[in-house]
Order: sequence, then C-alpha cells, then structure tokens
Amino acid sequence: MHYSSDGKNVSVTHNYVKSTLVTHVTTKTGTGNYGYGKYVTITVSGKDNEGSNTLKTLISFNGNPKQMVYKISDSDSYVNGVVTFYANKATTTITGKGPMNKIVKATGVSPYRTIAGQKYLSNSTMNMVYYLNGTVFAKSTQFTTYQYKAFKGGFQYVKSICTTNSAYTVGSINRKSVINSYYTRNSVGTLTGLKVSGISKGTEKINNKTVSYTGKITISTRHDPKDYMDEGYVTGTYKEVRTSSSPVLNKEIPLDAVRVS
Repeated sequence: MHYSSDGKNVSVTHNYVKSTLVTHVTTKTGTGNYGYGKYVTITVSGKDNEGSNTLKTLISFNGNPKQMVYKISDSDSYVNGVVTFYANKATTTITGKGPMNKIVKATGVSPYRTIAGQKYLSNSTMNMVYYLNGTVFAKSTQFTTYQYKAFKGGFQYVKSICTTNSAYTVGSINRKSVINSYYTRNSVGTLTGLKVSGISKGTEKINNKTVSYTGKITISTRHDPKDYMDEGYVTGTYKEVRTSSSPVLNKEIPLDAVRVS
C-alpha cells in the first residue's frame, strides 16, 4: 500500500504473474450429504495471477449449488471463506489474516429473487470486523445490489453497486464509498469485460479538528481465463485520489481495497 506525503493519494498495487490455475470437475450419482442424486464437484487449484495459492471447491446437488469453500494464501496473508446455499438465500463466513497481523472476520447474507422462474442473488450484506494485534481497529458494513439482463443463455448480472460504510477506532475516521462494477457480455451472456470505479467521502480528526474529504476511486481489472469461478475477470490495482481543504489527511487503510475473496 502506497500513500502520498499528504495522505490524499493512496494505491494498492499487485505484482501479476502467470496463472497456473487448473479446473477439475467430478460427477457421481449416489447418496451423499444431501440425499440420493447427482453430485457435481468443481475444484479450482494452483496459483492465481497475483501469485497466491488458491483452492476453490464448489459442490452442487441435482443442479443446485450447495456449498463453496475457498482458501487463498501467500507468504504473509490468507483468506478462508465458506458460502452455503439455501432455498431462499446464501450465507458467507470469512476469516483472514493480512500483513502486520491484520485480522478480518466477516459474515454475510444474500437473499434470492426469482427472474423468469430462476433464482438469482438479489443483494448481499456483509459485516466485517478488522483487528490489529488483537484489538479492533475498524468495522464496516458492505451492501451490494445486482442488476440483470436477459441473454440467449439466460439472465446474467451486468452491474453491481457496492456501498461500504466504515468506522475506524483511531482518528475518529468515518467513511462511505460507492463502487460500481460494469460487466460487458456477448449475445449469449459470456463475460467479455469488466470496468470498476467509484467515489468516496469521509470525515476524520487531525490535531483535534474534524476535517472532511471526497474521493474518486479507480480499480483496474485483469483477465485470467483460468479463473473459472470468477468468469475469468478479477479486480487489480486500487487507486483513490482525495480532495480536502485540509493540507493533510490520515493514512488509513481503505477497507474497499482489502481482499476477502
């Protein structure tokens, strides 16, 4: 993570490498955790294009997803996540560790809605708590809505709007960001491009004085055709440029840039 001397410019950059992800699909019919029927297990493993060790496993039963488990790690950090699919919602639990003993714990819920007789994610709410050396240093709530469009291959999401409200225990920092993701698809719904950008605003205390800022966020995207779970597109370098009447701002961690999946 890099900051300008006045704290108004912040970026989180990535060193990309060649992905070695491999996808395996196994199918069997028989009795398992969900009863008798057809079980399909999709496993993606190897190093992703950020060089992180990746293992993602998705289990479906009779054509319906039941659980996805993922583990992403490198030399000084890891993220473990479990997504469980129910009849009317999906739930998520996440634990992770970042550099300098930063810990994140998160829980989320995503209700379904019905479009043309099929179930799709309506929105999602994620509550996150961040720890530094065992002490809470920030909390955030992330609310995401999804917009869909009909293609020859069925309905696919074409836009997501993610609103994050964050509060830090140091510096009386309160922050809100809105990040839009635009998904470009061909006539059958296959993802062919992803653009991500957003805005931020916040207040914080510097020398016992409350100051405010507004910001513009840009997030690059990267195509990794071997990343089956993410349709081949992942987010990359995070950049935020802030404007404030204050000559300096705190160099807080933008929680929007913390990787949790």
